[in-house]
Amino acid sequence: METKKAHSERYFTDARDYWWHSDYIGLLARRFEVAEARSILEVGVGQGHFARAWMPHFSNGYTFTGLDREERSLQIAREKTAAFLLENGDRGQVSFVLGAAENLPFADNSFDMVMCQTVLIHLPNPTLGFQEMVRVAKPGGLVLAVEPNNLAGLQRLASAGPRVDLQRQLAVTRFHLRAVHGKAVLGHGWNDFGVHLPKLFSSLNDVRYYNNDRAWVFAPPYAEPQQAAAMLDLERDVSEGVYGWDRAEARQYYLAAGGSEDEFTADYDTLLQIQREEFELCKRGEWTELVAFAGLIAGGRKPMRILSRQG
Repeated sequence: METKKAHSERYFTDARDYWWHSDYIGLLARRFEVAEARSILEVGVGQGHFARAWMPHFSNGYTFTGLDREERSLQIAREKTAAFLLENGDRGQVSFVLGAAENLPFADNSFDMVMCQTVLIHLPNPTLGFQEMVRVAKPGGLVLAVEPNNLAGLQRLASAGPRVDLQRQLAVTRFHLRAVHGKAVLGHGWNDFGVHLPKLFSSLNDVRYYNNDRAWVFAPPYAEPQQAAAMLDLERDVSEGVYGWDRAEARQYYLAAGGSEDEFTADYDTLLQIQREEFELCKRGEWTELVAFAGLIAGGRKPMRILSRQG
């Protein structure tokens, strides 16, 4: 539990405010006819970043409930969302509640829209979490999930250009594959689960799939808000000696996937060195990078038959 809390604390940074373009959320809202929804639930709301991206696109008079298993995250969500609504207009009723995705504390058929972002990847049994989302959605209600394929991070291999250090590239690839696989082996979630969303959503009606249009960019002078926030995260990771997961958590996943102690130490140290070099290039205004942000989107309507907790 402490490891998962540390992970969430590390990744709930201001950079999450720049995961989405507001006009693209507006496009999704039109595609999925979100204006029809009056009651909305977000499962795994965290500190409310995704919720605040959607709130301007809800209809007047909406009710929004954000659920999370961490009280600290909920408190931050309350504070930041109150400030957001004060600045942007309070057109609905917003509340945040403590609870688990696998056992939602709501009655069957409660919400017009149920959504989540980067939640199913963290569940030992994402199917159970999805079934709970469908259960509490009203018949005909919208179920929306955004989940990544975090192995898409390997596209960063291209950032080194054509003159690559093959051994370094192999270390990066080996680390990512073993960490993602080992995490799943230990029952801590599937970091590439986004590619499996069709297995779940095939049970719904009018299903559509999209991808986030946000690109992740580093380009001098790194002055855009997205880049400034990402630079702060990079500087923190370099100063703390962390790549992706802290060393203890990364080691646990790496070994669970069959890696050895020596291999882990060599690969993790290599990735830390690469990260330090990138940060030094950023400080000199010499680092550029453009990669796709792999936010895979699935949305569909609950069948009109009632799905109870017992199925």
